[in-house]
Amino acid sequence: MLKNIRVADYMQKGELAVTPEMDTGHVVDFLIAHQLTGCPVVDINHQLVGFISEHDCIRSLTSSSYYGDDSEPVSSLMSSEVLSVSPDDSIFELAQRMQQQKPKTYPVVEAGQLVGVITRHDVLKAIAQTVFKAK
Repeated sequence: MLKNIRVADYMQKGELAVTPEMDTGHVVDFLIAHQLTGCPVVDINHQLVGFISEHDCIRSLTSSSYYGDDSEPVSSLMSSEVLSVSPDDSIFELAQRMQQQKPKTYPVVEAGQLVGVITRHDVLKAIAQTVFKAK
């Protein structure tokens, strides 16, 4: 039953992303406002070019506050190797991947375009609703 549930059924739709030019302060505000642990970075054509996490921001902010430096741009902090999923991927398979890999948030990409994100919280909700509904 769980294998039939797709990422599209539980993902957060829309472009929950930042751009490479944004500074760390804006990214922190964005992550807090959207209750995300990280988010995709997209270029002007809405193509996925990276991912920035809370960890990246904390490291940057503690360094800049200690040394009195300006906030860094996302492009200097983001990871350019991004694990993503498709809206048609199985929640069950994603849950298994999440047990093996570090990301807590995955960009959801369709035809090269970012269409949303899915978090561990979203996956947990999908599993819980399925398991408890089945009982």
